[in-house]
This record gives sequence, structure tokens and C-alpha cells, in this order.
Amino acid sequence: MSLIYNIEHLDYTEVVSHLRISAKDFEPVTTENMQSYANKLSSNALFATCKTNENNLIGLIAFYANRCPNAYISHVWVSEYHRGGGHLWQITKNN
Repeated sequence: MSLIYNIEHLDYTEVVSHLRISAKDFEPVTTENMQSYANKLSSNALFATCKTNENNLIGLIAFYANRCPNAYISHVWVSEYHRGGGHLWQITKNN
């Protein structure tokens, strides 16, 4: 499987989709909290991502880089089926 590593903006719909998929891995999330968090991330954050050629998200790091060279990491996630494969390390190495 070929993987694509990138730094990109994700729009609100992409962020909500990701948060729904990853909700079971985090504290209980209400729909209201999810929408608010998705809005904040899609408006202000950058995403270091790992995706398949079919554009399926395997892992991501959401971060704010408004005080370069410093960044604030607010969200880290890897798909349950891809954990332990070094994908987060690759995301940081390739971005």
C-alpha cells in the first residue's frame, strides 16, 4: 500500500467526518462539542496527514502554527487498524 504524507488544510466537512470516525478513541463527545471543535480546527489548524492513494485517512496531527517556529499540537490520531506501524513517526519525518 502506497501512502501519501502531506501538510494541508482540511475543510469543515472533512474534519467532522474524521471526528465522527475517531470519536470512540477520545472522551465522550457531544454533537455540539464536535461541531464547535471541527469549526475551530478547520478555521485555524493545519493538518499533517497520512492517506492512502484512495484518499482514506490513516493518521493525522492537527496543529496551530501561528507563532513560528513554535507550534501547538491539539489533536493526534491513527486509525485503529494502522496503529503500531510507525505512521505518526512517518508523518512527522515526512512533513
